Amino acid sequence: WGSFLQENVDKNDFITEYTGELITQAEADRRGRVYDKLNSSFLFTLNGDQAVDATRKGNKAKFINHSKTDPNCYPKIVQVNCDHKVAIFAKKPIKAGEELTFSYGVSFEQFTPHLTSASVVPSADGNGTTNSANNSNSS
Repeated sequence: WGSFLQENVDKNDFITEYTGELITQAEADRRGRVYDKLNSSFLFTLNGDQAVDATRKGNKAKFINHSKTDPNCYPKIVQVNCDHKVAIFAKKPIKAGEELTFSYGVSFEQFTPHLTSASVVPSADGNGTTNSANNSNSS
């Protein structure tokens, strides 16, 4: 399994949103124990209270694989109309047909930095741009 681009993207371009069922962190902990036994999990922590479970209701972003040494994209928690969302951005230019990867790290929680005033703003080409002073994963 994997997730692949259909068109070229530039560094820091918005690629997609990681979608799924919005659940409490307590429910994510419960489901996580079950998923660990199945050796398959599509949980993504949004904040201290909520997580996204893409297992049943997620989009193709749940198939983005892990790359510890050379990821080509990165997740960022953003706020859209006061809701937290997981946005996936290009870490470097990516060509059509390339597989998308990001570093899962020790825990998805490392990708939930303190939120300032991040938001995804649609651009003229349909991609999003982020308005945030805190974008440590985009180097």
